[in-house]
Amino acid sequence: MEWRFILPVVCVLGILFVSGSTAEDASASTKATATNVKGTNATANNPTATNATATNATVTNATATDPTATNATLTNASVTNAIATIATANNATATNATATNATATHATVSNATATNATATHATVSNATATNATATNATATSSSVTNATATNATATNASVTNATATNATATNASVKNATATNASVTNATAINATATNASVTNATATNATAANATATNATGTNVTTTNATATNTTSTNAPAPNGMTTNPTNSAVTKLDITYSIDQPFKDEYTDLSHPETISLINNITSQIESVYKKRFTNFRRYIIRKFSKGSIKTDGTLEFSDNGTVPTAQDVVNFIVEEVKAGSLNLSIDKKTVSASDSSGVPAEPLFNTSQINVTFSINDNFTDALSILNSTEAKNLTDKITTQFVTVFKRRYANILRMVIWKFRNGSIVTDGTLEFKDNDIVPTAQEVVNVIIDAAKAGSFNLSIDKKTVNASDSSGNSATPIFKTSEINVTFSINDNFTDALSNLSSPAAQNLTNKITTQFVTVFKKRYANILRMVIRKFSNGSIVTDGTLEFSDLETVPKAQDVVNVIIDAAKANSFNLSIDKKTVNASDSSGNSATPIFNTSQINVTFSLTDTFTDALSNMSSPAAINLTNKITTQFVAVFKRRYANILRMVIRKFSNGSIVTEGALEFSDLDPVPKAQDVVNVIIDAAKAGSFNLSIDKQTVNASDSSGNSATPIFKTSEINVKFSIIDTFTEALSNISSPAAKNLTDKITTQFVAVFKRRYANILRMVIRKFSKGSIVTEGALEFSDLDPVPKAQDVVNVIVDAVKANNFNFPVDVKSITATDSSGSATSHGSSTVISSMFTVLCMALASLLLSGVMHQ
Repeated sequence: MEWRFILPVVCVLGILFVSGSTAEDASASTKATATNVKGTNATANNPTATNATATNATVTNATATDPTATNATLTNASVTNAIATIATANNATATNATATNATATHATVSNATATNATATHATVSNATATNATATNATATSSSVTNATATNATATNASVTNATATNATATNASVKNATATNASVTNATAINATATNASVTNATATNATAANATATNATGTNVTTTNATATNTTSTNAPAPNGMTTNPTNSAVTKLDITYSIDQPFKDEYTDLSHPETISLINNITSQIESVYKKRFTNFRRYIIRKFSKGSIKTDGTLEFSDNGTVPTAQDVVNFIVEEVKAGSLNLSIDKKTVSASDSSGVPAEPLFNTSQINVTFSINDNFTDALSILNSTEAKNLTDKITTQFVTVFKRRYANILRMVIWKFRNGSIVTDGTLEFKDNDIVPTAQEVVNVIIDAAKAGSFNLSIDKKTVNASDSSGNSATPIFKTSEINVTFSINDNFTDALSNLSSPAAQNLTNKITTQFVTVFKKRYANILRMVIRKFSNGSIVTDGTLEFSDLETVPKAQDVVNVIIDAAKANSFNLSIDKKTVNASDSSGNSATPIFNTSQINVTFSLTDTFTDALSNMSSPAAINLTNKITTQFVAVFKRRYANILRMVIRKFSNGSIVTEGALEFSDLDPVPKAQDVVNVIIDAAKAGSFNLSIDKQTVNASDSSGNSATPIFKTSEINVKFSIIDTFTEALSNISSPAAKNLTDKITTQFVAVFKRRYANILRMVIRKFSKGSIVTEGALEFSDLDPVPKAQDVVNVIVDAVKANNFNFPVDVKSITATDSSGSATSHGSSTVISSMFTVLCMALASLLLSGVMHQ
């Protein structure tokens, strides 16, 4: 540091010495006035003086602890051998005050004024002076340690044999000051001004001056060691007659340099005097100066002029003396770029922002070569012929979309990326061939690093492109290529195929096993690829009996999210429901487990269909108790057969539950439970299955089909769907006909109708459970000729006309009717018009008998005449 930079620091010494002694002289009273007062060997603890005035006061060997003086005035005061600890002086004024051998520790002085004050052998430690003013002050053989002066002013001050250690002066002003035999160590002066100052035999060690100004200053025998001056100005200051350690006084060449530091900008950085800014300046200048000194012996210093946004744009000047080779602007740029590349600077300088210029104003920027990395990847989208032509609107739009996003992604990791060029689009989905270009003024990524960046960005959703990660490939100009690095995760799966197992499937090398393996793996990979593009393959490990139990493994890369075991089960179930497999997979047998042992089975809801039907069997009281052996046996018999019947149509049936047996014959109430892994049958579907199975003889149960009923949880109910067949009947009741019977609505006709139909239905139900009813259409004379019809459902075989006649005749003979029927009058006709009667069969029989008798008579007559 030159001699002129010590003047602001020496000025601070005088201010602190005088301010410290002024604080010591304050009286301990409020609005007190003391004249010609003498205090010897006095001790005061926590004294306070407010608006106090002391004139011609003398204090000898006094000790004050935590004294406070506010608005105090001290005139012609003398303090000898006084000690003040943690003293505070606010708005204090000292005139013609003298302090000899005074000590002030942790003193604070604010807005204090000292005029014609003298401090001899005074010691000040950890003192702070703010807005202090010293005029015609003198400090001799005084010592200041860890003192701070802000906005202090010293005029006509004189400092002799003074020592300042760790002192700081901010916005200090020194006029007509003299410093002789002064020593400054670790002192800092910021925005200090020295006018007409004179420094003789001064020493400054590790001193720093920022934005300091010296005018008409004189330095004699000044020595500076490790001194730093930032933005300092010297006017009319002659060269010191002393020793300096850099810089020299030869001619200087200046080169302006700018660059950006990748670091958040703070508003405080616009103020070069702010402590944070000073810290940043010191950090940058020390590093920049260190590397330039090693390369250029004539390097003088580096001055930072300005910080601005973007990130932290730094404007400064490099100074070189002309007693050596002065670098060009390009040399300066090249050197700092090389040092940043080499990691010699602990500064995140954006190399591409480095610029330098000499006095001609011609700028120089970093020189670089270009490196290319070729990339290929597929986009999961439909390829169109227009993409084959790179000049087409469609191809241009896609090119812009890809290149913009890729450059943005790579710029976060590689600021030296220049651009991306797309060479070609081709089919499969959209295969993209391109090149990434990088400057070599920074680290150029390897092919593998390029692949990794693309994969990481795709995983993080940084691309608005559906990139198939496993298709990413990169290669450099040396032919080194790279593909995605990934780990493989396995999910084990087991399921049954509803098909017949053969012994050949036990050998995975057999043609039958290989064919089935290919069929399964092809379809599974296709299904999973729609949801998980990172599926790699499926491996079949084993086929076993029951129907065809299949054990296998699905392999996934971690380039995308690997599905959990439950996710795998869900995908298989959904695909089976949607018929995406050409395989009859039993959905409820699907199971999956991962490498951690986590397993999963199908998640499903249960639906119930309530069913009711009658068994044409005798009810016993034991069936009223569902815990009785009879009820348990019948329950098992029914549920076993029902589940077996429904499993043929609905593999998702879970079970049948019997809730109740009641009389009539055996009325059975229960529920069928289904999972929603497959379509759940409707109530009508359930009724139809029961009816079809009963017709086919699939139940070893005498179910009355027309009593079958089913209902679902929504209240939708169903009964058997059937067609009705009619058999018309006619017969005579041996009784007197009355005219009232001619009117079918008359009480007599109604009574007779009820009597006939009730007994006929009862008789026919014993043989034909599917009889629905009997209808009487007409009564007429002869005795009582009755015409009606028997209705049958097709839930069971419908009797023929002859069967109907036979049942009626048998019932008449057995006296099952409570009315006399003339069997000879019974006739029946079906819907086709075929008719039969009991009488017609009797006539034929009689004629046959007569014919036989006549034939026998003729034969006998012939024998007798021989």
